[in-house]
Amino acid sequence: MRTNSVDRAIYHLGLDGAEFDESTRGTDAKGRTFRTGTTALTAA
Repeated sequence: MRTNSVDRAIYHLGLDGAEFDESTRGTDAKGRTFRTGTTALTAA
């Protein structure tokens, strides 16, 4: 998947069953995700 939006990527991967550890998510001042931890993605 190619996208310049981490939030969009998380959304679409979630539709395919991926789960994310929200405690590893970093956000900017506007609340947009700019990173996830290396263990944030769990394939279902």
